[in-house]
Amino acid sequence: EQLKSSVTEVAYNVWLSPLSFVKFQNDTVYLSITEFKKRIIVDKFSDIINSAFEAVLGFPVTIEYVIPNEHAKNPDIEDSEKSNINEYDYTFSNFITGPSNRFAHAAAINVAANPGKAYNPLFIYGHSGLGKTHLLLAIMNEIKANNPNANIIYTSGEHFTNELIHYIGNHNTYDFHEKYRSCDVLLVDDIHFIARGETIQEEFFHTFNALNNAGSQIVLTSDRPPKEIKPLSDRLRTRFEGGLLADVQKPSFELRTAIIKKKAADYDIIISNELVSYMAERLQHDIRQIEGSIKKLSAFTSLGREITKDTVDLVISQIDPGNIPTDALVEKILMCVAKNCDVPVE
Repeated sequence: EQLKSSVTEVAYNVWLSPLSFVKFQNDTVYLSITEFKKRIIVDKFSDIINSAFEAVLGFPVTIEYVIPNEHAKNPDIEDSEKSNINEYDYTFSNFITGPSNRFAHAAAINVAANPGKAYNPLFIYGHSGLGKTHLLLAIMNEIKANNPNANIIYTSGEHFTNELIHYIGNHNTYDFHEKYRSCDVLLVDDIHFIARGETIQEEFFHTFNALNNAGSQIVLTSDRPPKEIKPLSDRLRTRFEGGLLADVQKPSFELRTAIIKKKAADYDIIISNELVSYMAERLQHDIRQIEGSIKKLSAFTSLGREITKDTVDLVISQIDPGNIPTDALVEKILMCVAKNCDVPVE
């Protein structure tokens, strides 16, 4: 509709109307068109197509043109968004608590026990890799266990955006409204993603109001508090702040130690207390670093390699290249210089 006013009727009918929406992912819109028409569109119409998308969505995107045989024309949105995580692995019982996350953990348990009555919405925020998604999935699993018939939707801000664009493209927003505005529990990870476009915010605003008026539970996570999400509309910000805000901070040394021991036990590997403390000192950023390191150590042990300080250093340097001890860096520099200059390290 936006493009119709930008070109002649003939140009629209011949070149632009055959364009078919495929998907929207990571700021890229994928459009399907035949190989012959693709060359003309890229040469003649790419600028106005980009402008039209920015005008409708409210933010710039990258356009990729794909040949129908190269990509499914109408991919299933649900399947395309599925993650490789096992959602049933995330429960309150295997969430390790400490001073940095105890408040958010307690709030999540309360919401799971009393959906729609305790804190609505519950807004959990903190940097990536600190356990927000774990709490979100734990709420979902707990409510499912208590009420198997509950209509629960777990999604992300990006997925919500993708679906809305998909339904708009198919002129079928009614089904989208029916899906999201009739659920008992709505769990949205990375809600800050919707701040990129006015149309998305408008849709979520009405979804939020419909669910709130119906007494449905809403739980949101973000990497920052509502007041720092830019450019989030004031009416959404006030609604997000109208429930309970719970922050998740970086884990303390003691909590990191407990997590390392728990993850090592899960993978059935033995790490000495000295090395556990060493890892806790080195891995200070987030819990995903710890999980990644333990998985790599497990792989090494399955190959018969002993877990030593050198093994730990190697694993951590692969997980976080910037987190390499000075002595290891010096050794690496010496080896590289010696190899390139054809002289012994000595």
